[in-house]
Amino acid sequence: MWLNSQQLRLLPWSDPTGRPCYLRSSTGTGYVSRLADRVEAEQLDTASEFIAYAAELLNDDDPQQEDLVYLAGGLTDSLRNALRIAESRGNRLTPADAELQLGEADGPKDTRATHDADDEHSGLGAVSSRRPS
Repeated sequence: MWLNSQQLRLLPWSDPTGRPCYLRSSTGTGYVSRLADRVEAEQLDTASEFIAYAAELLNDDDPQQEDLVYLAGGLTDSLRNALRIAESRGNRLTPADAELQLGEADGPKDTRATHDADDEHSGLGAVSSRRPS
């Protein structure tokens, strides 16, 4: 999303009411941008941990219901976070960036659904700190 020469970045957290937060930046190298980059990296690392845990749990002959519920919640939060990161990064592509990455003639078309900013991103807090034992 562009506003004159400044870009609006969807941040990887919400305000206290669950609405998305945006940062207006012309460079993307300031303190809040770097903080958002670190939060996104942590969210993706957590998603990787849940994928590994899912593989382990699915190989268990008799997984406990509590572990499955925990896994489902963690995977759900991780997928929400990953989608938010993808949306944020996609929004920051300029038309020239998109052409370079997708190729104008033979690249895939953008089929992402658009979302109302007030409804899809509530409750995107960090995954529970509880870890499987």
